[in-house]
Amino acid sequence: MKNTSKVYYGWYMVAFSFLVQALAYASLVSCQGIFIKPVTEDLGVARSDFSAVMTFSAVGLILGSLFMGKLFRKYPFKNIIGTCCVIVCSCLAGFGFSSQMWQFYILGSIMGIAFAGLTTIPVSILINNWFGVKKKGLAMSIAFVGSSIGGMVLTFVLNSIIEHFGWRIAYWFNAALIFFVIMPLILFLVVSKPSEKGLSRIGEGEVLQSDRGLTIAQAQKTVSFWLIFFSFFLISMMNSGILNHQIPYLSDIGFSSALSASIGALSIGLASVGKLILGLLCDKLGIKKGSLVGNSLFFFAMIALLFTNNFHFLAYLYVLTFCIGGSVPTICPPLFVANVFGEKDYGSLVGFLNVAAGLGGAIGSLLCGKLYDLTGNYSLCWSSFIIIAMIAMIMQWISLRKKLLGMNS
Repeated sequence: MKNTSKVYYGWYMVAFSFLVQALAYASLVSCQGIFIKPVTEDLGVARSDFSAVMTFSAVGLILGSLFMGKLFRKYPFKNIIGTCCVIVCSCLAGFGFSSQMWQFYILGSIMGIAFAGLTTIPVSILINNWFGVKKKGLAMSIAFVGSSIGGMVLTFVLNSIIEHFGWRIAYWFNAALIFFVIMPLILFLVVSKPSEKGLSRIGEGEVLQSDRGLTIAQAQKTVSFWLIFFSFFLISMMNSGILNHQIPYLSDIGFSSALSASIGALSIGLASVGKLILGLLCDKLGIKKGSLVGNSLFFFAMIALLFTNNFHFLAYLYVLTFCIGGSVPTICPPLFVANVFGEKDYGSLVGFLNVAAGLGGAIGSLLCGKLYDLTGNYSLCWSSFIIIAMIAMIMQWISLRKKLLGMNS
């Protein structure tokens, strides 16, 4: 039966994806830091012990990313994402009942695995299924903007609940919010493919061809795959280091604590705009030129950050360039997969790139901290990142020149 709605149904999938990123993704990635002080003070544990919960979650996310794409390919989409939603919400609620660190660690590990099947991988699959190359970048960027906006709003809401009702209530509220908003949408709104609504994918006027492209095993035998994998590992590593160390760096070189925090918050807040701009660039210019612009801005952001030590006004140039350049590891991986390797094993390939991002994110902050401890400043760190950013940009450019499927643009 033909859908007669004036609004293309794929945009409802974008709205759903936005909410998933805003509520579920932001809960784990952006909001867990606000629980550190109240939980450790209440339970009498070290902050490092509680911070390890995020490490267990990250390991779970990496493990889940390795096989979640295959599950989405083999089983009904709604079954997988619905199950993962229930598990994530149960683990968050379980945090509210926990009193021992081993309980947090077990729940965090399980939540990390299920998290892979609720956020980035299914969101990327949905957007890719509904939108072709001319619309995919915009749709993907709108969806992923949710994590930035959700992070800002949820942090404020959960912090207020902690202050007035305690951290346990905040965890229960967080779990209930995700469950009662996301689960009804999964059950009654989500449609994984346009063909299920009698529609075709928009963006190039072609019907989805799920058998077009390479399997993950075939892709892993190509040079392009490993160039893309390690380039996003490097970019995610730098992103993690920058986001975690930009505020102490600015404070070290003479900015006030308040101004340093404001610039740091501005760089994160403007990422919402940056993701939209980068998505539009990839749509209008093609993924090759769009990602080149994004990577170039990341490169210039690193130069501006390094020389902010001498010229403080460059901090604002850094923010403007980083808000777009820093969006590359969020917006570009799914677009690279579709353009270079096709649709045949899309979910598995996106999941494998999530592993690269997860590993890079885990190492980046630690690397910056170690380089600072060795030298007493961040100059070596930022200088190294300038070189690494150039290497990553070249790796991605080469990978997109390999016309494996004749789809690169």
